[in-house]
Amino acid sequence: MNNYFSIANNILTGSLRPWSAENQDEEKFRHILNHNLRQKNDNPTEYCRSALNAFTSLNFATENENLEELKELAQVEVTTPINIEIPPFFNKQTEFYLYLINNTFQCLIAGIIETVEQSDEIDATYKLYQLMSKLESLIGIISNEKHTDKATNQILDSLKLYLFVTHSTLTEKFNSHINFEVLSKNELLFQLYSELESEKDNKSKLAYYLNQYISQPEQETEESSKEIKSKPHPEPERVSFESFRYKGYDNNYDNLTNLYNSLKKNNFIADDTDSRVFKKVFSGKAISKPVVWTGNPSEFSYFIKLIYTINQYVDDLKQRNWEVACKCFVQADGTSFDRSKLRTLKKPQRSYKQLELAVDNLK
Repeated sequence: MNNYFSIANNILTGSLRPWSAENQDEEKFRHILNHNLRQKNDNPTEYCRSALNAFTSLNFATENENLEELKELAQVEVTTPINIEIPPFFNKQTEFYLYLINNTFQCLIAGIIETVEQSDEIDATYKLYQLMSKLESLIGIISNEKHTDKATNQILDSLKLYLFVTHSTLTEKFNSHINFEVLSKNELLFQLYSELESEKDNKSKLAYYLNQYISQPEQETEESSKEIKSKPHPEPERVSFESFRYKGYDNNYDNLTNLYNSLKKNNFIADDTDSRVFKKVFSGKAISKPVVWTGNPSEFSYFIKLIYTINQYVDDLKQRNWEVACKCFVQADGTSFDRSKLRTLKKPQRSYKQLELAVDNLK
């Protein structure tokens, strides 16, 4: 799964960018489409195999990670394809990209579901965290793309649609495993297409296809539908979380002292941080003073991921981990962290080992 979303990423940032000069040649796409891709379009697994063969035999210029992803997807069995209406293609370029996006994402979703269902609870959560981080990073990138070319916009609209469908499918199916913060449905729609409501009846707009997917009825039997609808569903209680709660707070309290000393020694928290203030952050109780984080945002992001998602040394916060993190810690200049950016920051290459060793004190 390491190569999952490589093709999507390279449509946005690499050799597959539809607006690049080398991807404006109709003859190029006519040639590759004739290489058995049209015939396999209704079978996602077979399509990925054919695409891999076509890319390789025709020396199609693309990153190796795209070929590796196609190899992985060609092993996935798609038993129940997701029903998605997509904009119609109008030339060879859009035909190629729409086939590529549709079939690779059908295999991606099926492959992720199969992998997560075969994993134990901790491993499933970790894999979902990695995949959702990649997915939300792509959503952030594509929401900033602005083009005037009709073909490029149609290709990006189709990619936006599949990113939304993938995110929605995974969050709904694996809600019990996702104990980290993810974008809500409304946040997704706002990022991908803020004009949804005003343009949802216009077939030339992405809003129409998003609305078609969102409006699909639930697949349920008449009996199960009656049973479900006959039972009232109470509104879920919104719990107020004031701080993190270290699972060893009562029995291994000294571990927090070791964590405090290690973070201070490596200049991740302010040198004048009171140990009592620091430990209060891991008590689960309301705090009166936040801890000053003197490392950079990437280091802070990775620290929170280590204690909450990767090692799960603190209690579940019902997807509100970044909200609590920004309540308990501030930046060196006293300002708050931007929690919308924290979850997508990458692991700090120079200091991640120091952070991992520090967090190991909580074992």
